[in-house]
Amino acid sequence: MTQNGSVLPDQRPLSNMRVIDLATGPAAAIGRYLAELGADVVRIDSPASAADKVGGTTASGVSLAFAAANVGKSGLTLDLADPAQRDRFEAIVAQADILIETTVPDSGEAKLLDVAGLCQRNPALVALSVSNFGTCSMQDWQATDPVLAALNGELSRSGMPGRAPLMLPGELSV
Repeated sequence: MTQNGSVLPDQRPLSNMRVIDLATGPAAAIGRYLAELGADVVRIDSPASAADKVGGTTASGVSLAFAAANVGKSGLTLDLADPAQRDRFEAIVAQADILIETTVPDSGEAKLLDVAGLCQRNPALVALSVSNFGTCSMQDWQATDPVLAALNGELSRSGMPGRAPLMLPGELSV
């Protein structure tokens, strides 16, 4: 506000941007950062992604990690397999500037999302696809701390070639 009480337009750098956030896990924080910079961030959950929300200590039962990653976002739940809800989703994406998603490449979920098709229908859309290991032979691996430690150090040759590293049990791996 100014001294005379009038409201100043949002002067944050992304105040004219609309972001569609489909990210789960740690990547959900990306949308929060964009919201803090002024973007209008809409988190869209699938009915199946509800597990990302639970397991916490907030009064509503939402996990603290989920709540922290989604500060400043609005949200809704849409089932992209339902044609009417898919149409609503595509109408929302048509008005968006950025799409953030974390589907595993070549998965059924990624095929249902169809990022390439969304970008074709909205050529100005910037799609940010975040995955643990891209589209290489390790695309289905999860980037857990033990896996990343194994790939970066002394456990890099443990386990079977081409498979996730074999971790030692319990405290032996620490």
